[in-house]
Amino acid sequence: MLSEWKIVPGAKRPDPNEMTDFNVLTMNAKAYPGTTPLVCRTGERVRIRFGNLSAMDHHPIHLHGYYWKVVASDGGRLPVSAQWPETTVLVPTGSTRDVEFVADAPGDWAMHCHMTHHVMNQMGHDIPNMIGVDARKVGALGGRVVRGYMPMGEHGMGDMAEMGMPVPKNSIPMVGARGPFDAITMGGMFTIVKVRDEDIGDENKDPGWYKHPPGTVADLARKEDMARDGIEA
Repeated sequence: MLSEWKIVPGAKRPDPNEMTDFNVLTMNAKAYPGTTPLVCRTGERVRIRFGNLSAMDHHPIHLHGYYWKVVASDGGRLPVSAQWPETTVLVPTGSTRDVEFVADAPGDWAMHCHMTHHVMNQMGHDIPNMIGVDARKVGALGGRVVRGYMPMGEHGMGDMAEMGMPVPKNSIPMVGARGPFDAITMGGMFTIVKVRDEDIGDENKDPGWYKHPPGTVADLARKEDMARDGIEA
């Protein structure tokens, strides 16, 4: 279930009167890293039904590592001749879309809305984009009024997940989470499809991060490896 909400930081409930500017985006009423991963076994046929309960926005849902087929809508099952392959399915407001794929590639695969601000929380549309702006003077002036003040977003959103900044009570910030290699800087309509060779059981519990086989992940090259390939270091 895909939803969007307007939640003022510190408020106890969403604002039901908001019609345009939503700052919390969820899957099954959870925002990443609170979303539940979709766990499946290698070789299984997976069917996912997306229902868009959002008030105003559609959501183009995208899966990494796979393509799926759009097989049904809220109007019913599509004939095989009418199904089509996609990596992103657009789910209109008040509609459902069903997709199917065979989970033949083990690993952890991101699945998320492809609208950039929908994978972040507490990001209002009316906030100016500060990427590339030298805000050091603004930060110095702001620090005189509010102790510890610093402008956000000057270098993008990548560092926010590691800052550990305090937030107001009853607030859902774009916290992100630690991944197997680096910080995952998503905090909204985002989850992970986890495909495993081993038996996952009936409860589909989170198996943790995928353990990549030796030699399948890029690493720092050793001098002897580069010398073997004719590269001087």
